[in-house]
Amino acid sequence: MSSTQKNFRVEPAREEDMPRCMQLVLNAFGPFPNFDVIGGGPDSEENRRLNAERHLRGYKEHLEKYPSVSPGVKCVFTDPETGEEKIIGFAEWFIWDRERTEEEYMVENYILRLEWVDDLVKRKVVLDAMEPEFATRRKLMKGRPFGLLCFMCVDPEYRRRGAATACVKYGMDRCEELGIPAYLEASEEGMKTYKTLGWEVYEGHGEELTFPPMIWWPPNVTKE
Repeated sequence: MSSTQKNFRVEPAREEDMPRCMQLVLNAFGPFPNFDVIGGGPDSEENRRLNAERHLRGYKEHLEKYPSVSPGVKCVFTDPETGEEKIIGFAEWFIWDRERTEEEYMVENYILRLEWVDDLVKRKVVLDAMEPEFATRRKLMKGRPFGLLCFMCVDPEYRRRGAATACVKYGMDRCEELGIPAYLEASEEGMKTYKTLGWEVYEGHGEELTFPPMIWWPPNVTKE
């Protein structure tokens, strides 16, 4: 499944694409709290490779149980003059197309478990900081299949051209096909795009959350 807008093409990221996708992630999320631990440090060729391995492992773990769509999504820009292609956007869409058991629901994907962080104290500090977001998502989405948007980022040189919208719409279209809602935790920068696409902030999240939760309901699904 792919979608095209202007000179953009949105489709699943391949294994060989992942170092470039991780470059986008490292540069976009580097300034965020605790991302030095989550991402393993600043952007470098070695760190791109390591993050690519971790995310691919997370995809494999997810797809073994929920094979509806691969989480990694790339946005490719084709230069209209030269025909040269470049990955300018990246997102991760985890789609749970069936209701999960209590045990399954309480286990985050490998990418969010941070098992590669050897410093157990640092790992605990970061996981504790993320737990309020996890807990809110579990409370709101428990007992239903849904889509989760993670790590949405665009190359700064190509922002405000529709790449982010295309990546977000890619997963929304899949959720609509399945008749399930979508969920994300929004940065201040990304919230405008999400609201434009019909996402709504969950107002009951409390002030302790760094990234407010947002939910999108497909037209064919009744809000609850």
